[in-house]
Amino acid sequence: MKKMKKDAPKGSIISKLLDITQVKWFSRWLMIGFLCQSVLIGGGYATGRELVEFFMMNGLAEGLYGMVVSTVCFALVGILTFDYARKFRLYNYRSFFKSLLPGSTWLVFEAGYIFLVVLVGGILSSAAGTILQQWFGISYWVGVTVLLVGTSILLFAGGKVISTILSYWSFFLYAVMFIFLVATVRHFGMDGVFGSFIRDHGVATSSNWLMGGIKYTLYNMVSFLLVLYALQDIIKTRRDAVINGIVASILMMIPAFIEYLAMAPIFPAVLEESVPIFGILKDHLGGGVLLSAYVLMLFGTSIETITGFVHGLNERINSVYQEKGGEMSPKMRGIVGLAVLVVCFICAKAGLVALIARGYSFMAWYFLAVMVIPLATVGLMRLRGKEMPAVPDKFEEAKVHVEP
Repeated sequence: MKKMKKDAPKGSIISKLLDITQVKWFSRWLMIGFLCQSVLIGGGYATGRELVEFFMMNGLAEGLYGMVVSTVCFALVGILTFDYARKFRLYNYRSFFKSLLPGSTWLVFEAGYIFLVVLVGGILSSAAGTILQQWFGISYWVGVTVLLVGTSILLFAGGKVISTILSYWSFFLYAVMFIFLVATVRHFGMDGVFGSFIRDHGVATSSNWLMGGIKYTLYNMVSFLLVLYALQDIIKTRRDAVINGIVASILMMIPAFIEYLAMAPIFPAVLEESVPIFGILKDHLGGGVLLSAYVLMLFGTSIETITGFVHGLNERINSVYQEKGGEMSPKMRGIVGLAVLVVCFICAKAGLVALIARGYSFMAWYFLAVMVIPLATVGLMRLRGKEMPAVPDKFEEAKVHVEP
């Protein structure tokens, strides 16, 4: 980071942008949370439909209970992931799971991760074109091209720039979200928003809110693995891991709670909306500047999310380079990113993503088996010192240094 800032001309935009990552309290307590939130939002709650499916379908108040469950689960998984990575110096998912799982079974996680990259990359690359075409009248291919090129440039720039850009975009995201909530309260009134939770809507509630909260966490907990590259200079102690895990879970879910509150006034009609947030913005809040700002935020968020997923893959590849005494070049990072996104987009057009999406529910339990259970058993035992850490020297050497 210091070298990067030194190389940037004094007073340049890059130098000024990097200033935020030099602020000790921000880099130590907030940056990891913002990175996790940036990776999560694209597939977690960007359109609002995800929140309807996992939470609101169980009832309006019950959905809030489920979201609290997700927040707690995110915190627990985040703490374990960060502390395990810290103790055994594992800064990419390859070395992480080579340490955690026996033999070559770490490849089981990688197979699931590749499916997830294809799914998320395909959906977001297609969505990027659709968003600009539907709301701004811009050619579908312009949206796809901007996402492909923008993501490749970020990957070429490297981990520190990615961390900085994603952190700054989070500020814009939070600003748009809070303005959205304020506009909703002004339009529907305090009773229209908060009173909705105590009214009888004539809709049967469900006790599945607990399982909904758990499944939502399982879908999205891979976000923690995609920010391992940033932990090395931030999380030094168990206290750091605990605080960052808790803060990350809160930052990840705050925008989700805001969206949920904004959708409450039109419950239960919102259950039938395919893209609930856009429906509220256009039909109830009049569209205009707020709609444009939200679409811009969503488009940028699509770039954020896919960048996080592909950067995680790049860090996995880079660990192989490092074991051989080399380093993955920025050019190669950008090329890999572009190639992955093109493959994802082709798969989406060919219908493969739709096929994978139908098995997406299965993937929640898949990651429970290959990540959560091993982490909560083997990982926790090693952290407590009840077993000699089975981390060969080559894994300790497989440190991923984020290039300047």
